[in-house]
This record gives sequence, structure tokens and C-alpha cells, in this order.
Amino acid sequence: MGEHLLITFPLEAHLVHRIRDNFGFETIEHYPSIFTPGTEDPRAVWSHVPADIPENVWKKATVVLTMFIVPENRAQAPNLRFIQCMSAGVELWANDPVFEEAPEIIAASASGVHATNIAEYVIMQSLNAYHRQSVLQEIQHVDKRWTRTKYVPPGTISGSPELRGDVMGILGYGCIGRECARLASAFGLHILAASSSGKQAPAKGFMVEGTGDLDGHIPEAWYSSNDPALLREFLEKVDILVIACPLTKVTRNIISDETIRFLKKSAYVINIARGPVINHDALYQALEEERIAGAILDVTDPEPLPANHKLWTTKNCTITPHISGAGTMYETRCIDLLEVNMKRFRKGEPVLNQVDVGKGY
Repeated sequence: MGEHLLITFPLEAHLVHRIRDNFGFETIEHYPSIFTPGTEDPRAVWSHVPADIPENVWKKATVVLTMFIVPENRAQAPNLRFIQCMSAGVELWANDPVFEEAPEIIAASASGVHATNIAEYVIMQSLNAYHRQSVLQEIQHVDKRWTRTKYVPPGTISGSPELRGDVMGILGYGCIGRECARLASAFGLHILAASSSGKQAPAKGFMVEGTGDLDGHIPEAWYSSNDPALLREFLEKVDILVIACPLTKVTRNIISDETIRFLKKSAYVINIARGPVINHDALYQALEEERIAGAILDVTDPEPLPANHKLWTTKNCTITPHISGAGTMYETRCIDLLEVNMKRFRKGEPVLNQVDVGKGY
């Protein structure tokens, strides 16, 4: 039986041509979602309104390449065998009825396609925080005069702290966490890893060649995030906490009013995972009371963050609109991953980034 691909995201034309010319599908249908700012369509995700996909197209599809959209039920897509998602997080659809009705459908996330961009974002924000880029911007754009004393205490040559020698703790040591570790270690940071198992493990899933930590040797210690005592020990040691774990029932609110109190007063929190892993009320109080040094949030809860939300104006909080992974190579690497996974799928081999629907990632 031939394979029929349905693409539901507005993929660049040259990538569609690449798939058409090289991937061996009998047919390719492209019904891209429509980016509609301000839409109130209840089906929309990130302002993308799903296209009206004809019934016969769904019924024919054996493979779907998508960001947000999966069939409503098995009857809608009776021949579907494989879903390649273009997002690392799959919580938007992992619990949809189609997977209960058809557990034989294999789904894969896009974990790893944006590890380079996100890791660079983490380093950028760490450097911005340590080297007080906001103060330097203020000197230029507000003071508009050559004044060193706002940055260097009068009569001294003491300016900013160094990353070297401090501790970066990475909560969630997948492909993104591993690339953060590789880059951070080059700056002399000590690396600690927290994962569900708490054990050193080799990398799994899609990774860009030359990136990451393939055998898990970079962290100086591993901690189980499922063990409250070990999670506390991990949090107490870090100077920069990078949250890179999937959103699951276990990780939701893992940074809570209780656990955020384990962090040092000088610690920074960088969240590039999903907003609900942090209790935002607890984070707000910690920032207001200066119990931590600062937070950098590329993801929030809710998302988008409402214009009147208190985190926009609280102390030492930097918010970016979920852009850390938005690199120029994103779509290309999704197609690289599709190519690899189709070869594996056709051979009956496990695909990279296969989703465990029960776990949610």
C-alpha cells in the first residue's frame, strides 16, 4: 500500500518540494493552518486556524506532518499510521481520543530540532543577567552620558560576576538540556542534571550533529526530580536553574511555593520548557520579596501572558514571547527528522522521539 502524506502546517514551498522529490510518498496533500491574529476561532492554537481539510484527504492519509492538528477520532483517519509533530511539546494533543481508539498509531515529537537556538538563548540570558545588560542599556539610552559608577562601584574596579565557577542546574536533561550543558561548560560553569530517573544516561532522540552531551558525562552529579529530598538538594546548589523538562502530571508546578524556597537568594530561573511547570504566583512572590535574583521566562501560564499580568512589571523578571526556539533552521530540521523517521518507520525500526502517550512526551 502506498503512503499518503498530509501536511497541516504552512511549510515553506522549497521544503514541500524536497519532500515531494525525495521522500517516496505516493501523494502529498498540503492544507496549511492559517495564521489569523486576533482570531476567536476555538480551534486556533497560537493564532493558527486549522484549514478545512476534506474528508477524503483525512481518510487517505497514512502519515501526518503537523504542529497542532491530529484527527478527532479514528473514523476520521482510518488509515493513519504515523504522526510527525513539528513541536517538542505534545501536551496539546497527546490525550486526544484518537490515541485511545487507535493505540497502534505511532507519534513522534520534534524534540531536538531547536536545541541549538534554545541553548544559545539560555547562554545569552545568563550573560545578560550576570553582566547586567539592563544597566548598560540604561546608561546609554536613559542617562546618555559616560558614567561608570552605575556599573562599577566608585573607587573600585569591581563590575560584574563571572559565569565561571558557578553552578547551572538543568531540570530535564534531554536534547535541549544537553546542548545547554555543552555550551555552559565552555564558560566554566559546573553542571548538575535533574531527571526523572536521576541516573546518567545516553542521549535519545533527534540531535543535530556536533551538539549536546551524547553519553551524559558533562554533569558532575545527577538527581532524581521525582525524589523530593534529592530535588531539594539539587535546587539548593544551583546558581542558574534552567527548566527544560516536558510538561507532565509530575512536572506541573514542580517549581512551587515550597520548592522555590530551596533556591539561593542569588539564583536565577530560566524557563524554556512550558509555563505550568512553575507556579507563577509563587514566582511573583519570590521576585517581589527578592528571595531569588531574577527570572527569565520564554514560556508562561497562561500563554500568551495577559497585558495586565503582574509578572510584566515585577522586579527582575524578563519575559519573551515563546521565541527561544524560533530559529531559521527550525522547519528544515523538522523535515530532516521526518526523513530519518520515515526511513526507520519503513524498516519497522523505532522512530526517533517516539511519544509515550501515557507519559505525555
